Order: sequence, then C-alpha cells, then structure tokens
Amino acid sequence: MKKILVGAGLMVAMAGPALANCGTVTIPVEDYQAILKRLDSLQQRVEFLEAKPVATQTDENRVLKVEQDVHTIYDGLDEIETRQLQNKINFSTELRTRVDSYVVKNYPADGDKETDSNNWTSRFRINMDATFSETLSFHGRLAMYKNWGDSDDATASGMLIDANRAHQSSSSNLWVDRAYVDWIPEGLPVPVAITIGRQPSTEGPPFEFKENRLRQSTYPAHLFNGESDGIVATLGLERYTGIAEMGLRLGYSKFYHSDDDNNTGSAFPFLDDGEAGDSNVFGILFESELPGLSDSLVVLSYAMVRDLPSSMIGPTLDETAGITA
Repeated sequence: MKKILVGAGLMVAMAGPALANCGTVTIPVEDYQAILKRLDSLQQRVEFLEAKPVATQTDENRVLKVEQDVHTIYDGLDEIETRQLQNKINFSTELRTRVDSYVVKNYPADGDKETDSNNWTSRFRINMDATFSETLSFHGRLAMYKNWGDSDDATASGMLIDANRAHQSSSSNLWVDRAYVDWIPEGLPVPVAITIGRQPSTEGPPFEFKENRLRQSTYPAHLFNGESDGIVATLGLERYTGIAEMGLRLGYSKFYHSDDDNNTGSAFPFLDDGEAGDSNVFGILFESELPGLSDSLVVLSYAMVRDLPSSMIGPTLDETAGITA
C-alpha cells in the first residue's frame, strides 16, 4: 500500500508541469493543509499496519489456551456453587447385609430353645444433615431393618414398640431413627448445646467398635439403646477443666404418652387402659475422658421415670443410677 501512495505522489508531481501548460490551479491554503494532514495520517496508518506482525500458530494456541482457562474457571464456579448447596443439605446411604446362625437356650423361661441357622438380614439407612448457620444444624436418619423373607406381623412379637422400630429387625418400612436440631446459643459464659427432637440415642458406646466406626450415640448402649423424643442441654466443661470430652447433660424425654388410641392389637394393650398417665423421664449425665488414659470414656448417670405404668414395670415411680465405663 505504501508503494501505491508513493506512486500517486509521483503522478501528482509529474502532472504539475502539464497542468502548468494548461493553466495554474489554485486552492485555499486551509484545504491544502488539510490534504497534507490527511496524507500524513494515512502514511502513519500504513507504517503501523506493516510493523504489526502477522498472526502465527503460536498466537492461535494462546487464544485457545485463554478460552480453555475461561471454561475451566466457569466449571470451577459451578462446582463451588454445587458444593455450597450440598453443604446445606447432605444425604448419604448405608446398606449392611449379614447372615447369622444361633441357638438361644431357655427362651422363654420354660426351657425351650430358639434356633435359626440361616437368618439373613438387611439394614438400609438414609443419613441427612444440614448446617443452617454456625449455631444451628439438623441431623436425621431413616432406617429399614428386616429379616429376609419375613412376612410375620412384628407387632405381635411383643418386642416392637416406638423405641426400637428403627434398630430392631421388623418390616420393610422406613422408620425415623433420629431427627434432631442442635442449637448453640451465643453469648453464654459456658458453652451450651441444646438438642431437640428424636435424639441420637441408639447404638451408643461401645457398639461403634463392632462396625469400626465413630461414636454413634450420646448415651452408652447398655445404659439406653432406643429411639427417644426429648430435649437435652449439654454443658461443655472441657475448656475450663482441660479434660477431654468432659460435659454435663440435663435431659427430658417422654417414654410413653397416654391418649385415646385403641391399641388392643399392640404388643402392650394395657398401656391405653385409661389408667396409665404420661411417663416422663428426667435424667442427668456426666461424662469425661479419664485423665492419663486417652480415648477412654466414663459416664455417671441418674434417671427418674414418673408414672411408669405399674402393669408394665414395677411401681409408678422408678429411679435408676449407674456408672458406665
């Protein structure tokens, strides 16, 4: 393009004498200066275009790399957004299948024995948890636990009640094993956690060792192993004593609620005989790790049950205390 402009300039220069023979052409000085300025601008543009390197394969690769980086960033943002949603509500599942062969002697007490050499069971669980804030979270678990091919009516066995539907083999129904909210109020002089709902009270220590997993329950299994509805306040004492796992729990639960249901076909029809009242449970538990013995656990507990139906267990007022290690 530079050659074209130079050629045009020569033609104008050569045309000067020829035009002179025909006469002189005059233009205003302002127009002449504008033309020169325009020509100078075009010349600078040509020089810039000639100095700019032609796009190479390397430049194209760089462009492709930038595009890939942009897609990677967007994919990362999508993953972060997905994780944020999952951090709010998480679901996980468990499935355990086992086979047992056993003989139980003197069951019932008349000297007979119960035997089963081919007892297959499946336990299925749906675990749920959601963190709403630093001080509020939800935890839940649904469970199905049944014998293979078992079509018996489990309620007629005399053992299936509200407190053990989800962790005793029964039917293919999904039962609520636990569903509770943990609330940690702020601004208190002592750390306090308040647990409301169906408590984590099944398969507690030392049951976690048989499945090689973390602690599954608040309470030792041989102290209480069942589903319970209630409210528990836990005071954390570890920061003041320096002893790991030290805490004090105050709890209220309801073992049995008397209403007008007709439960004549249940395992315990006498519970709704019109005479039993609500059975309220009050408990206090202290637990701690033994100093100098890591990963140990000692629990001191006291529980009082008011208005426990006398036709079921003993007197109407029952108090128990225990030490668990």
